[in-house]
Amino acid sequence: LIPLADMVNYAALPDDGAHKRNHQELFLKYHRITVNPHDAATGTAEIFADRDFASGSMIVESYGDNPNNMYLRYFGFVPETNPTDCRTVHFSLQQAKESRDQKAALLRDARIPAQVKHCFRLGEAVP
Repeated sequence: LIPLADMVNYAALPDDGAHKRNHQELFLKYHRITVNPHDAATGTAEIFADRDFASGSMIVESYGDNPNNMYLRYFGFVPETNPTDCRTVHFSLQQAKESRDQKAALLRDARIPAQVKHCFRLGEAVP
């Protein structure tokens, strides 16, 4: 545990294509933990601002590229704005019983995979 580290409130980074970036890399860029090589139980934790703040404003940070259900489950809230929220949908012919081979052949001819996993986001075109 790192005292006070969990006191910083969440706010999404500005939506400038955020869901196309690797938020875990961004998170690691602004959160550094160094373990003491002589005593693994001690070390330092540094948290850096992931955006500019005006004097007197509340300090907030992005918690990474997590869907809303994870925020609810592990943090106890659902963000009002979350550009990385999505619903993953799996499509597969494995469940189709009638004409499975015919459908598989059509998909193969069209060079479309028989199993698709895609993360759908509100307001984003379906691929």
